[in-house]
Amino acid sequence: MIGIGCETPDVRLAFWQQLLRGIMVSPEDIDRELLPLARAGTVEERRAYILLRAAVASFQEMTPAMQRNLKAAVIYWFSCVGSQVEDNVEEVLDIHELRTVVGRRLTWADSARLVGGNPDDYSAYKRLVDRLERAIREEWSRMFGEPIQLQEKK
Repeated sequence: MIGIGCETPDVRLAFWQQLLRGIMVSPEDIDRELLPLARAGTVEERRAYILLRAAVASFQEMTPAMQRNLKAAVIYWFSCVGSQVEDNVEEVLDIHELRTVVGRRLTWADSARLVGGNPDDYSAYKRLVDRLERAIREEWSRMFGEPIQLQEKK
């Protein structure tokens, strides 16, 4: 079971990578690979699964502009995880390779610019997040039959 648990983030990452590249990913593929593990996993594992599934399901129904915003958001989110990359790192930023984005600490404006979006339109990010939050609630209820708490209670 330990090996499976360690592979789960890699499988999710591969799906995020496909979404970023514009490769069609089906919610059924995500379910087949990750749903049993999410059901048996922690709340955080479930949240990671549902965010991915909601993004993929929503992507298929989005306008090209909203799809571009989702790609910018994926770049933005992944740039904010991991250890911060030093400015003098020689690896070239490739928006189609998540590994080159991790740790770059990009802003929303930087991320939007990289995918050809308007870097000054912060409302595009807000609209995307609102849409994903609705999709997350729907997906969570459908998969786990209970309401999700999007924010941690303090």
